[in-house]
Amino acid sequence: MLVMVLTLWNDHSRKPTQTKRTMQNKNNKLLTMLAVAGIYSVAASSANAATLTLGDLILGFRVSTAATQGFGTDLLVRAGATGATGIGNAVDFRDATSSISSVVDIGGELSSLYGADWASRSDLSWGVVGVRSASASANGTTGNGNTPARSPFIGIAQTANTPGVANSNAASLSSGTDRSATSNRINSINSSFSSGTDTGISGVEAVQTLSSTSGLWTSQQSESFLVGGGGLTEASSTTGIDDTGLDLYWILDRTVGALDNGVAPTALAGQGIWQGSFQISNSGVVSFNTAAVPEPSRALLAGLGLVGLLFRRRRA
Repeated sequence: MLVMVLTLWNDHSRKPTQTKRTMQNKNNKLLTMLAVAGIYSVAASSANAATLTLGDLILGFRVSTAATQGFGTDLLVRAGATGATGIGNAVDFRDATSSISSVVDIGGELSSLYGADWASRSDLSWGVVGVRSASASANGTTGNGNTPARSPFIGIAQTANTPGVANSNAASLSSGTDRSATSNRINSINSSFSSGTDTGISGVEAVQTLSSTSGLWTSQQSESFLVGGGGLTEASSTTGIDDTGLDLYWILDRTVGALDNGVAPTALAGQGIWQGSFQISNSGVVSFNTAAVPEPSRALLAGLGLVGLLFRRRRA
């Protein structure tokens, strides 16, 4: 009897310790599972595919000097928020009635890839392109943002940095074959962006690609781009790209169904229509600038002054 009591006592005295150890083991396993899940989640979020809607504008950056920081790697960035499906965000810039002070802030991406002195590098260039569709030509409709297929948006380097003022040779692609080829090349860049890994910082959609990859940014810009008489499709400066501007042109493949800010354009197919200019600050903030519009008060004063002058001449 005494032996049985001692045995039961010993069993009872061990149960709390065993239970505690069991719970600790379960907790350790749970913490391990959560840690693994957290690591997987971080890895998955850092390897998300970039988001792009056909018709979005893409900003491209590259350096030309070998053996320097970032050489051999191009940076592609979606210009601002993505647009509506089947339309893209290029129409937002096309139909902008006022300047956009902050399209996207990519100072972090540029510093990380090209160094803290990226803004003053003379070998760093940038450009902007976009196309809604590179398929067979089609008319503009409400459903596609009144943007006929194969009607690309292309940036042309300004001869002098003049925000909101056209200062470049207007882009033009008189041949339908050239418009198709150019649209296909932009679409190749679109495809690369969509299939790439998003490396953007703070919500910016950005993709890094090898400059040596055939058909991508460097290949298209330096070998294949066709913009007849339109000057350089990239901008660079001895003092850095923050002293440059890119005039944005919309090149119509056809005029049927096309609307530019709600109005049927007078330009012929193949002619570039100026939309505004992109600039970038030395901190990496990209802006889009449209033609300056007089303030209502100033316009009213000017009108009253003109009326007064006419009245004075009439009395005389």
